[in-house]
Amino acid sequence: MIAGLELTGVGVTAGPTAIVHDVSFSLAPGERVGLIGESGSGKSLTALAIMGLLPEELSGRGTVRLDGRDLTTMSDRQLGALRGDRLAMVFQEPMTALNPLMRVGRQVAEALRRHRDLSRAEVAARVGQLLARVELPDPAAAGRAYPHQLSGGQRQRVMLAMALACDPAVLICDEPTTALDVTVQARMLALIDRLVAEEGSALLFITHDLAVVSGRCERVLVMYGGHIVEAGPTAAVFALPRHPYTAGLLQASAATTDPSLLDGRGRLPTIPGTVPAAGHFPSGCVFRTRCQRATDVCETVPPLAGAARQVACWHPIEAPP
Repeated sequence: MIAGLELTGVGVTAGPTAIVHDVSFSLAPGERVGLIGESGSGKSLTALAIMGLLPEELSGRGTVRLDGRDLTTMSDRQLGALRGDRLAMVFQEPMTALNPLMRVGRQVAEALRRHRDLSRAEVAARVGQLLARVELPDPAAAGRAYPHQLSGGQRQRVMLAMALACDPAVLICDEPTTALDVTVQARMLALIDRLVAEEGSALLFITHDLAVVSGRCERVLVMYGGHIVEAGPTAAVFALPRHPYTAGLLQASAATTDPSLLDGRGRLPTIPGTVPAAGHFPSGCVFRTRCQRATDVCETVPPLAGAARQVACWHPIEAPP
């Protein structure tokens, strides 16, 4: 039996249009992997495909295995028994994920009632412990509150408490701090790090913020146009990106803290063009219309090749001699 999470050839389609293409990677127990890329690259859809939560108008394909069990062949009931127990997710916007008509404590309790054989008193005690564990200033008051009565940072802490309620083997965090201010974001990230370490959970952290990944993930997957275009150890990929898209992301990110990297007008370096709408990426290499290294061969899809370092590019950036 394979322990951990394993994706093989995972794709997402909207009718005849492919949006996510043949995504394959693994996540070992306790490992932290970052999934990065611009908005519209397919990161969140990949997470929803893993969870079996794709909208009805979308279809998934490929294989998702958790501890050797194929999630894609399970019934809704079987998959529901795993969600919130062995596999959990913290969504980007808690106001859409939390029930606005239900008190926070009751929502945290639902996961425990569904997946654990606990008495009413034990559930209540565990809810209090979870809300305290995610460092809410007044856990009892937070438990009695409705979502709109809490701040954005507090709602995200509630989502984290719900996700970790049953000690999941795999935790997926989809842009969990995007809507928070810098100070609250830092505290939330530190909290995720601590709680994941305490649980020994594997972490898939989805973000467009490269600095967030560089400090907490051993490996990084770079996604563009629904394809993984580069993958490898985070330190190695960030030190020497091989795909032109990764290099562009890193250059723009570095310039936010290093003024010497700004252009003559004091502007951040940017990748030419914009991310096309889903289903409108070019054939062949999906990055070729924005890439200064593109040639005729790029009209053919490049394979994701390599061992520890993988890159899908016909003209990868070479290591210096």
